[in-house]
Amino acid sequence: METPNPSPSHSSPSPTSNGVLQPLWRPHWLWWLISALSGTLSIEEEIVRLKQETESLQLENAKYDRIVQQNQIESLQLENESLQIKKEIEQIKTESLQVKNETEQIENESLQVKNETERIKKENEQIEKDYARLGELLSKVNALLRSFDSNLTPPT
Repeated sequence: METPNPSPSHSSPSPTSNGVLQPLWRPHWLWWLISALSGTLSIEEEIVRLKQETESLQLENAKYDRIVQQNQIESLQLENESLQIKKEIEQIKTESLQVKNETEQIENESLQVKNETERIKKENEQIEKDYARLGELLSKVNALLRSFDSNLTPPT
């Protein structure tokens, strides 16, 4: 609001010729009172507006606080899920290592069985050779026994 420039004679009460103050309700004092009341109303309006804005900001802050809390909860849940997945991965790694060790053990046992099979085959081949040799020797012994029997039989 524009403030009129009061004249110097109205700026302060001045005594009259008899020493009594002039009345306070001169135009300058009236203008000052209206300006003061208008300023008070403007300030009160500004206070109401600021209170509403503060309330709106508090509601918005509460909303954002809830969002932050929800995000923190979700973050904790994700951390827990991540830890659970890491545990599962470690368990899988452990089981995989066990399977690998068991596979190596089976491969070693398989190699031992293969080696043992080769040894048994060689022994069987040797036994077959020995059996064939025994068969030859038995035939010779039988031939000798027949010839010996024919030599021992009395002449008829």
